[in-house]
Amino acid sequence: MDVLRRNHRLLKNTISLGDIIGYLYENGSLTLDEIDRINNQATEEYRMEALLFKFARKPEKAFVDFCKALKEVGKPDYKHIAERLEEFILVLREPLLLEKQKTNVKKTVVHFFVSGDAKVVQNAMEGKHSTIVLSGTAGSGKTQIALWVAQQFTKQFRAALVWRIDGHNKNSFLHDMRSLLSALDEEVPVDDNQVNSCVAKALDSQGSPVLLIVDDIDDVELISPALLKGRLDSKVLIITQHHRLQHQDNLSILDDAYIDIKGFEEDEGVKFLELQLDQHPKELGRLVKTFDGLPLGLVAACSYIHRTHISVANYLTLLTEREATSKIKEDTYRLLSSSYEKRKLHDIVDSLFADLDCESSSSEQQRSTRTYQQGDVKGQKEMTRVDEK
Repeated sequence: MDVLRRNHRLLKNTISLGDIIGYLYENGSLTLDEIDRINNQATEEYRMEALLFKFARKPEKAFVDFCKALKEVGKPDYKHIAERLEEFILVLREPLLLEKQKTNVKKTVVHFFVSGDAKVVQNAMEGKHSTIVLSGTAGSGKTQIALWVAQQFTKQFRAALVWRIDGHNKNSFLHDMRSLLSALDEEVPVDDNQVNSCVAKALDSQGSPVLLIVDDIDDVELISPALLKGRLDSKVLIITQHHRLQHQDNLSILDDAYIDIKGFEEDEGVKFLELQLDQHPKELGRLVKTFDGLPLGLVAACSYIHRTHISVANYLTLLTEREATSKIKEDTYRLLSSSYEKRKLHDIVDSLFADLDCESSSSEQQRSTRTYQQGDVKGQKEMTRVDEK
């Protein structure tokens, strides 16, 4: 089916053919001849592509069996992928629902983990505040938590309006606000100063629940008080790296509306790594601490370990070497670029590895010092022996 072609990169990079091919043969979705032709491909990647190509041409029953096979494996990320594929089919079958549910918000990444931070935000969505601020350092999972909350919101309110606004500068903010007006079939003002009020007025007359996600904002003055006013069953999620936002007096955001997103607790980080990695060594706790529990750091580690087939211990050792850390960082950009927004990814990855670069330089300096000292001691001993002669 077409849904497999559209998601082939995700499937190819995540699913291991050996996990599902036996099930697909047993339920009649694949013949022995088809399996032989698939296995004749040169690499695992080509074999997976061959499987997806065959299933894309098969009837819907084969697609259903494919999703069942993913669930039968018992891996949480496989189950998550199967659910995403099934949701994709539902959307294709329900164009009327798609028209009612206006959104520009993406799904969470496949490996999203419901952490304590996520549960706190979910509880806040049921609370009294119409505006909630997620505050935390780069890579702490703020945006992914917001996307997950958006998915819950659309399940609760099937005709909801869910819109993400990129707030990293004035141009991106106004662009997404104007796109929202276009999606609502409202007149789009040319004057920048009128955009906020036009959006607020459009939301007032919406007649259905609204979730606005204002992501990566520094200048809260871009947001007018009218945009944040309370509306029935509606919320505004503001995402920022600032501990507290400086705002004008007429824009009220209470202190208890702020939620500090800190990343995984150590036990959560270890659990996340156990779900993502086949190996469960004692070093998992060290790996969590290395990245201060930041989800994106652990995702980067898992991606690299998967691709290179090294142990967690070896990965941690590489992070103490400056040249190796630099190569890992460059590799991380490439590995994560298909799942995360590229504009922000470079800055976030640089931030993740900044402390590690310093630590690796320090470690190398210490090793050089020890080597020099050992050589100096050896030289002194040799000179002593010469003098004795």
